[in-house]
Amino acid sequence: MRFGVVYLGNNLKNKEMTFTEELRKRQNDKNNIKRLAAQRRIYSKAKKINYLIFGLVVLIPIVVSVLTTIPSLVFLQNPNVTLLLHAYTVFMVFLQYFLTTHIEKMKKHAAYIQLESDMKVFDLKWNDCLLGPKVDNTELVVKEFDKFPKKDLSDLNNWYDLSELEKKKREEVIRICQRQNLQWNSTLYKRINIGFNILIWGSFGIFVFIIPFFRLNMAQMINSAVNFIPLITWILDVNKNYQKNKNILDELKKLISNKGYSNILAVMIEAKFTEYRQNDSLIPDWLYSLFRRKDNKIHQEAQTFTINDH
Repeated sequence: MRFGVVYLGNNLKNKEMTFTEELRKRQNDKNNIKRLAAQRRIYSKAKKINYLIFGLVVLIPIVVSVLTTIPSLVFLQNPNVTLLLHAYTVFMVFLQYFLTTHIEKMKKHAAYIQLESDMKVFDLKWNDCLLGPKVDNTELVVKEFDKFPKKDLSDLNNWYDLSELEKKKREEVIRICQRQNLQWNSTLYKRINIGFNILIWGSFGIFVFIIPFFRLNMAQMINSAVNFIPLITWILDVNKNYQKNKNILDELKKLISNKGYSNILAVMIEAKFTEYRQNDSLIPDWLYSLFRRKDNKIHQEAQTFTINDH
């Protein structure tokens, strides 16, 4: 009887792990947690710079535009003050360009680190043709991880929901995980798109409201219009990103739903996700946190439905 117990114990130890179990182990690996923390911190830093751009380049000129129409604020209607405000507007347009360029570099670093994480977690072979040559980001990961709030590390565990996937084959597990990414990105895209449209029409409404309410003359209308230029350039940039992201999401839906799903297709999907993340419009962290629990519940139920349906 003792021999049977020992044999059974050894047999259980030697039992091979399923791909889902291996994936769970890899995604909670210490180095992978560091990668996830690093990419999240880089994105957060980029978002803060984006807030600064929005405040300096968009909000301040709009506030100034409204203030200059108030008759009691006579000093703002002084030609020298008007010239100074226009100079500020022009300077901010150039500052926006340089800060935006810096943000783009940060997004590329973060997207690449997340790509590296996915490739290792999914155990996919790196393909130079699809992903470009590998870049060593070890120092950047370590640097950003050291500054990441340790109290938030638990949020990075179990990045992918692997419930009910134990009996699924390798390719199907990877496909479902990639579908989770797609669902998150699609949900956030729709939500931020609504907010973006509200901002556009709200800004347009403010400008239209100013003209009849304050009975602006032609010179005042021109001054107000000039102060709205940064907002217009910002809207055009964001809209360009949204249109590109929509096209990428449509491509991802087709790739993930492809019946001929394979390892090479999985790598192609990762390349597309990286392109999407590099083009990310930097959704505010507070908006992400606000709907996180609700979105998690919906996505888990959708995943269970999909698994049972197949």
